[in-house]
Amino acid sequence: MKNNGTRSFQPEGFSIIQSQDYKEDMRPVNNKLMTNTMIRSIWIVLLICIPLWASGTPAFKKNSYDLLVYGATPAGISSAVSAAREGLEVAIVEESDRIGGMVAGGMSNTDFKSFESVQGFYKEFMDAIVAYYEEKYGPGSQQVKDCYRGAWYEPHVALEVFQNFIHQERSKITLYTQHRLAKALVKEEGQGKRRLYAADFQDLRSQKPVQLTSRVFVDATYEGDLMASAGVSYTVGRESRFKYGERWAGRIYFKDRRLQLGSTGEGDKRVQCYNFRICMSKDPGNRIPIEKPANYNRSEFIPLLEKIQSGEITKIDWQIIGIRGIPNNKADFNDKLYSPVSLRLMGENDEWPEGDPATRRRIFNRFKDYSLGLIWFLQNDPELPKTIRDEALQWGLPKDEFQEYGNFPPFLYVREARRMVADYVFIEPGTQRAPGAVRAVLNTRSIAINDYSMDSHGVAPPDAYYPDVTEGAFNYYVLPYQIPYDIIIPADVEGLLVPVCVSASHVAFCSIRMEPTWTALGQAAGIAAALSLQQKVSLEQVKVLDIQRKLHQKGAVTFYITDVLPGHPAFEAAQYFGTHGFFHSLISSDSVAFEGRGEYLIGQWHGPHPHHQVGVDQIMDNQLAAHWNELAGQKLDHKNKTRGQFLIELYDLLKSKQELGKVSEALAEQVKKYSLDKSFLCEKR
Repeated sequence: MKNNGTRSFQPEGFSIIQSQDYKEDMRPVNNKLMTNTMIRSIWIVLLICIPLWASGTPAFKKNSYDLLVYGATPAGISSAVSAAREGLEVAIVEESDRIGGMVAGGMSNTDFKSFESVQGFYKEFMDAIVAYYEEKYGPGSQQVKDCYRGAWYEPHVALEVFQNFIHQERSKITLYTQHRLAKALVKEEGQGKRRLYAADFQDLRSQKPVQLTSRVFVDATYEGDLMASAGVSYTVGRESRFKYGERWAGRIYFKDRRLQLGSTGEGDKRVQCYNFRICMSKDPGNRIPIEKPANYNRSEFIPLLEKIQSGEITKIDWQIIGIRGIPNNKADFNDKLYSPVSLRLMGENDEWPEGDPATRRRIFNRFKDYSLGLIWFLQNDPELPKTIRDEALQWGLPKDEFQEYGNFPPFLYVREARRMVADYVFIEPGTQRAPGAVRAVLNTRSIAINDYSMDSHGVAPPDAYYPDVTEGAFNYYVLPYQIPYDIIIPADVEGLLVPVCVSASHVAFCSIRMEPTWTALGQAAGIAAALSLQQKVSLEQVKVLDIQRKLHQKGAVTFYITDVLPGHPAFEAAQYFGTHGFFHSLISSDSVAFEGRGEYLIGQWHGPHPHHQVGVDQIMDNQLAAHWNELAGQKLDHKNKTRGQFLIELYDLLKSKQELGKVSEALAEQVKKYSLDKSFLCEKR
């Protein structure tokens, strides 16, 4: 085996077309299902086209692009495909030999809370997952049920879906795999401004240098390697509580849903812990026994043994490891938050964010040995109760996953690495309720939303002060909140967008860091890049309203609404008015009781958040019509119209008068009331 790349240190030879996961049963991401004859015909065409889009350096070299995306993560693929759909010539450059990031690398349990919050490109991904299982196993199959609306999936299925996304735009997208960034090339443009215009890469197979130029770049890596090489300001670690006034910042001990004494809030360079998301199988015909690692160290698991022998821990599932079932008798094994011993190695990944390839390889191998060692211990240690060993022995590595990597995931789950420091830093208050409203604070520059808790798996193991508390671990409720364009724009380098290592504090990043959210930001980045080139303006000068409208046309959301989803006639209108402050006053916080999340569904998912509907089918009343007209600066008649009909007509009226984005005095006052003071969020330089 030869070590290649930063996160995936595995054998060479991956090809988008020829990989073992991508054969005659491949399916398109839309719902039009292909017959075997059609597939064989297309396969012949694809074989002819391999030089254009296979891994490695394309045979027909093109060194200049409209958009270069570094990192074939879901955010990167979303950026690339969205830009290609707008007509841009795009290069995706990936250091490893596998695309899809963590979503195709073992993370098979999607992090969000309500399905209404996940739209746009990630919804396309989930729909394609459902289509795959329906075609292969039948619409009423157990596999379709087990994928639950496309949110649970096998890694090889996720990989195939991402491959198909790229294949559909193959005339516009060139994919380079096993190309590691060597250096970002930046030029001075006067008045203290610098522009990223090219990047040097090393082809890890030939060891030859490759230079690519582009008009716009997107850094979609989990580590922010491109932005760092370009000289973008960034930070690593935790801010102190006093930096931005965040309650969860810095050194904390969180237990029984509250902060404990000794939580000083002092900042440091500690990074939230990593782990592998290990795909496992309990199918006897598809599982490979776990072998004892060469570097097995039983002493690491003695604390766990003691807790099991004391009766404090009685089972593996959700006491030691988070086990989430996925189709075909498999599961996603994840670190269990707050568990005294799980798949994480506290404090041992702090060097990863800024580490060179050798450092990252060392950390990767250490985590791999530890993870396999933990499972082997649970399956074989004679001092463990038989019930624990029997529970563990149900599972093995799946024969049909990650075959080219020894059936083990090729990526380490990098929850947090570098974080950009831009003029706008997103912090904890941006996830919380607006004064007097039932919604989170308003942000009219929103390009995406998030619906997941602030969630940190901790940065350091329990210490003598609190022997049973993982330092830095916390999980705290948020309302569905908006994410502004400003946090993906570097302050000091032009021509670059950063949708993954965004400008956010450690605390806020612990919520933003979810794949559906990163994918939504990636989609917005791809559209912003296209608008920048089409309008011949800088990325910073692109009108956020133009990005928002394009996103809404694509079925993406910038504002959380539970009763007006993509496909509804009022969708674009509702997204526009919600994003710009019309709906925060619909329901006041003193008129309803707090209800938390919606009705529990399954796994970590809930139904729609209460009180986040617009009520589009309700008949307009005089008071609401007068209010919305005042905010819009119009005098639209509302008689015999539903709210939905009124919103559509009001939106069309503003478009016809070219007054979208116009802010009346009343609207300015409303926006101010429900927004945060921007000076509180800006990084002072």
